This record gives sequence, structure tokens and C-alpha cells, in this order.
Amino acid sequence: MFRFSSEDLRDSLIAESQILSEVKCIEKYSSDFFVEFVKQVDTKEQSKRNGDNPFSFQQDEFIEQDNIYNKIKGAIVSYVRGASSSVKGDMQILTIKTTDLKNDFAGLNTSIMVNECSVSNTSNFIHLIRECKDLYLRTIKKQTNLFDIIEQQFCEIVKLASKREAEISSFYSLDKKERENSLLREKEDLENKLFSIESETELAKLNEELGLIKAEEKERGKLCGKSRKYYEKGTEKYNRKKFLQFEIKRFEESHEEYRSLKNRIADIRQQLSNLTNVPTTYDAAISALFVRISDIINDVLRNIKSNIEPTSEIDYSVLSMSEIPFLNVTIPNCSQAELDFLNVTLREIFLLGNSNISEAYILNLIVAAATDFKSFPAATTKEGQLMISTLQTYWKYKNNKVSGFEIPCNLPVFSSIMAFFVKPFGFDQMERFMQNRGINYKQYGFMLWGCAIGYASLPKTFTNLLYSNDNIYKKMDEYLFSVHKNIELQRPCNQ
Repeated sequence: MFRFSSEDLRDSLIAESQILSEVKCIEKYSSDFFVEFVKQVDTKEQSKRNGDNPFSFQQDEFIEQDNIYNKIKGAIVSYVRGASSSVKGDMQILTIKTTDLKNDFAGLNTSIMVNECSVSNTSNFIHLIRECKDLYLRTIKKQTNLFDIIEQQFCEIVKLASKREAEISSFYSLDKKERENSLLREKEDLENKLFSIESETELAKLNEELGLIKAEEKERGKLCGKSRKYYEKGTEKYNRKKFLQFEIKRFEESHEEYRSLKNRIADIRQQLSNLTNVPTTYDAAISALFVRISDIINDVLRNIKSNIEPTSEIDYSVLSMSEIPFLNVTIPNCSQAELDFLNVTLREIFLLGNSNISEAYILNLIVAAATDFKSFPAATTKEGQLMISTLQTYWKYKNNKVSGFEIPCNLPVFSSIMAFFVKPFGFDQMERFMQNRGINYKQYGFMLWGCAIGYASLPKTFTNLLYSNDNIYKKMDEYLFSVHKNIELQRPCNQ
């Protein structure tokens, strides 16, 4: 029974449901409806299959089948999304160079405002602006004055930055340096007194224990892809943390000398900050010019994006499922090492099951895939050895054993896979990473990501591109229908 507080609410629900069914389903998909006569299942025979229990619906088998299809569909839809939106040639170069221009201006803004200097590489910026303009006109084939405006704004920034540097230099004198050194010495003396008070009381132990709990929370966060995961309310660790915070606060409030020292140190830090960051009459004008340039470049990037048409011709014959639930890919003109590693990684994602993506998940996946890949003959080739070396270096980097890593530029499919390993927490981050690195084959990184999280978790902003294009989604849905039939045949629930 369903209870409503008024007839109007009941009638409103009925009307809305009818509209949703009629507009969102019937009108939209009526042209795709078809009739297929299906042989009626004998209820007695069905009863025999299910046993005497009429509520035996093979729940576990259906759940397993759904989980398999969820991962496979997530992989396929993400593959299509990547393949249909991959950008190549001059359009890719234009996008990368325009993005680089935006990033360079952001860096220049920081350099001017923080380092208090003028623009030293004016000619480099002018050259990059004009290079982007020429490439835009050659690729988009539309006249625009946006790059001319950017150059004018930049020349104005150069003039103001020079005047700002001259004004700031007048602030720096011997008295200012002496004042700064005096404050630093006072701050050091006060911090030593503060440390002495903490050592002589229980405060040092309280702070140390609280620090350990916070460190544990950070480690918990790494396992689920967060900066920190707090202990749940009511747990022993949560209660202990609250107790420590209360005791530390109570000590600081009751110990007048300690409180006075902390306030004085905070005051000195503010004075040092004021000495370092000297405000000038040009700050607001320069900031406004940088905001204007950023807005113009964003307009340029939107224009570029609007001129990129998605590819509707997707070759589904490269995908196969000879062994459920494992999905295999065939890539023409690709090294055997890259192909083997891609399929091995897909297989390992299925074996890891339903897990939330985290730093630990990615590192475990890398170890499992690399270990399995080493058993393939292609692992001994030049490409295979380079891939293994890259994975080892990246694993060490994530475990703070090396300072950096490099992705080989001559292995395009492997570069796409690495994009997933490096930026696994969202397609937008992954897409931006590929764009900045000039990685053309987005479909393989997306495929791994979609398989890992499953179709049910794909955001609408990711799939909008597909479902707004009839030529793409209809062919994709036909293929997915055949995939689902294949899963039902190989993993039937009614046996």
C-alpha cells in the first residue's frame, strides 16, 4: 500500500510517471522497438530447474552475471568514448600548445607576484603567442583577434611588472634587513622556550600521541584514495583523539606563559610575512590582466573543442571475449609487448574483483600485471624490457624511493596505460594528462579505468558525448546487446 497526504500529490505522481514513460522512453525509443516471438517456458519444467523451492531464483548466479557485464560494459563504453574523442594531427598540437601557453602565463603570474621581478623572457612569450595564432588559423581556418588581444595584454604586463619591481626595490633597505634578522632571532628564542615548557610537562607526550593518530589517519586515507580517513565516531581511536585534543587545549588555556609565547610567535610570523610581501600600486592591475588573459585562452580552448567532431566509426572487431569474463583487444600496428601487457592488465582488473580505486589498488595492479607479463615472450624484447623498467621506476616513485619517472614516448599504447596508472581517480584528470603529454590513444587508458570502476559508476559527464550522438550509441548498444547474450550463453543462470 502507498499512502499520500492528499489527492493532488497522488495525481501529480501519476502524471509525472506517465510523462517520463511517454517522453523519455516510448517516444525516444519507439523507432527501435521490434517484435520477436519467444518460445514459452513450461512452468513445470522451470519448477524442476529451480527445485521444489519456488523462491529459488539463482540469486548468486544472477549477481555474478551482472558483475561481469558491469565490468565488461564499463570497459567497452569507455573504449568507445576514448576512440571517438581521440584527437590527432594539428588539432592535437594546437590543443597542447594553447594549454602550454595558459600554463606559462600562470607560472609568469606566480613569478612576478612572489619573486617580485620583471619579465625576463618577453621574446619567448611573443613567439609562443604568434605560433599558437598561426597554428589556430591553419587548423581551425577561422579569423580571430583573440591572440592579438593576448599579445597586447602581455605587453602591458611587461611594462607594469618593471614599474612594480622598481617600486619594491625602494622598500628594501638596510633597516628592513636588520628588522627581519631581529625578528628571526626573537622567533627562535621564543620557540626554544616553548619547547622547554613542552618537555617539562606532559604536553610533549600528548602532542606526540596525537601526531601518531593523525599519521594513522593519513595511511588509512591512502588505501581509499583520500588525503585522510578519520576514525569513526565512537571508536577507541576517535575517543582517544578527542581526549588528547581536549587536554592540549586545556593546557594551553591554563598555562599563561605558554599561551603568551604562542601568540607572540604567531605575531612575529605575520610581521615577517608583511616584510616579505610588499604590496604595490600595480598589484591589482597586473592581477586583472592575468585574469583577462586566462579568460581569453579559455575561450580559445572552447573554440578548439567545438571544432573537434567525434569519430562515429568504431571498429568493434578488435574486441573479443573467447573466455568469459576476460576481454581481449587486438591492435593493428602495435608492438606485441604493448598488446600483451594491455590484455594482461585487463585480465588482472577482472581478477581483482569489485574494489574501490586507490593508490594501493593501482600499485597492486601494477605488480600483478608486471609479474604476469614477464611470462610472455614479448617481455624479453626491447619494448618489453623498457616497459618493465618504467613500471619498476614508477612503483619506486610511488613508494618514495626515487624522485621521478619517465614515460617512453615511442610506446603510444603503453603511454595510454600509464595515464591510467598515474591519474586513476577521474577521466578528466586522465584526459588532461594525456592531452598535455600528447598521448593520442585515449581509448586504452579509459578502457582500463572503465573496467575497474564498472559501467554503473561511469559519470554522466563522461558518457554524454556518446549518448548525444545517434551514430555512436546505437551501434554501441547493438554490440553491447550481443555481448550480454554471449555472457548469458557462457554463464547461464537457469541450469
